[in-house]
Amino acid sequence: MYLQFIKAILFVQLVSSVQSQCRQGCKCSSKVTICVFTQISGVPNNLPTAVTALTISGSVSSPNSFGHLSSSAFTSSRMSHLIMRYCGIDTIDAGAFRTLPELKRLNLEFNKIKILTEQSFQGLTKLTALDLTGNKKCDIRPNAFNGLAALLELRLGEMDLDTLDLNLLKQLHGLATP
Repeated sequence: MYLQFIKAILFVQLVSSVQSQCRQGCKCSSKVTICVFTQISGVPNNLPTAVTALTISGSVSSPNSFGHLSSSAFTSSRMSHLIMRYCGIDTIDAGAFRTLPELKRLNLEFNKIKILTEQSFQGLTKLTALDLTGNKKCDIRPNAFNGLAALLELRLGEMDLDTLDLNLLKQLHGLATP
C-alpha cells in the first residue's frame, strides 16, 4: 500500500514537471505533446521538442495569415500529425516539411495554396493521409506527389481544379478509393 502511494506521488510530480515545461496552448505528457493554436500569423517558435501533434486553425470568418510556409518552420522531428486549416498559406517553400520525417497525417484544408511542386512534400516518406480540400485553383504540377509512396488517402475536394492529370497519381499505389 505504501509503495503504491509513493508511486502515485512520483507520477503526479512527473506530470507536473512535464506540464510546467509545456508551452501555453499545448497539452503535454511524458510521451505526447499536442498543441492547438488559433489566430496566429506563423508556426509558433520554441515548441516543445516532443511535439507529436500540432493544430493551427483559423476559421472561415477569421483565417490566420501565414502567407508562405518556410523551410525553417518546423523543428520537431517526432511530429506525426499536423493540421494547418484556414491558415492563409499561399506558398509552400521547397523542403518545408523535411524536418518532419515521422509525419503521417497532414491537413492543409482551406488555405490559399497556389502551386504544388515536386518539392512541396519532400521528405514525407511515411505520410499516409494528405488533405488539400478547399485550396481553390491550385496548380498541381507533375510529380507533386512523388515520394509519397505510403499515401493511402488524398483529398482534393472543393479545389475548383480546371483539370487533374491522372498521371499525378501513378506512383500512389496504395491510394484507397472511397
